Amino acid sequence: MKITGDNKTNVLLTYDNLVSLSINDDSKSTVELDGIYDLVQPLLLTAIMTAVNEITLTYDSALDETSIPDLIDFVCDYSGGAMEVSGVVVSGSTVVLTTDIPVTYNTTLSLAYIPGSSPIKSASGVNASAFSEAVDLSIVAELFPNGNSDDLILSDVTSSSIRLDWINGSTDETAISIERKTDIVEWAEIKTLAAGTKYYIDDTCDSSTNYYYRVRAEKTGYYSDYSNQENETTLASGPDG
Repeated sequence: MKITGDNKTNVLLTYDNLVSLSINDDSKSTVELDGIYDLVQPLLLTAIMTAVNEITLTYDSALDETSIPDLIDFVCDYSGGAMEVSGVVVSGSTVVLTTDIPVTYNTTLSLAYIPGSSPIKSASGVNASAFSEAVDLSIVAELFPNGNSDDLILSDVTSSSIRLDWINGSTDETAISIERKTDIVEWAEIKTLAAGTKYYIDDTCDSSTNYYYRVRAEKTGYYSDYSNQENETTLASGPDG
């Protein structure tokens, strides 16, 4: 801001970007204000999930890269569970936040910012406002299958095998993942099948054992939700084992 005048000039610049100007003048005076735009608060334009554990906040002007907000200034409301901001980088007109867990298939995320002792501020030193915004997940949504496998049914039970059938709700998966557990063994993937597969016969079962199954679609390392969980008990083995 530049101010010139041939008489007494009083200028007050307030925190909320207002300018108060008074002139003590008995005759003629000239006042020139140049660069008022420097006082404008940075405006948040977008909040986008640019990677599964990265939120990019884009502002409408350059930011002070030395003023790094505290991690606790950000609060995540994530439908997939507890999420916290674990890293902050200010560069140019963006603030990049790292989250402690990645987003997963078909979830939502909102982000709140409450300025603390080291707030986001413009390059000229004006603090950004607090906000609460829904984070755009459309970019990372493309990483996941566009549907999930569901309606899992188990049949054709023998002493050593169980057949699985399901409806494949995805059209862009790269594989189908089969997981199994027992009453004493936790979930583990037992088979990866080609995309589009709709049934599988598990012939690695032990007799008289209760097996649980679930299925999900995979797209190059990113997974859909699980199908419904189903279980069956294999038959007892015959007298010859």
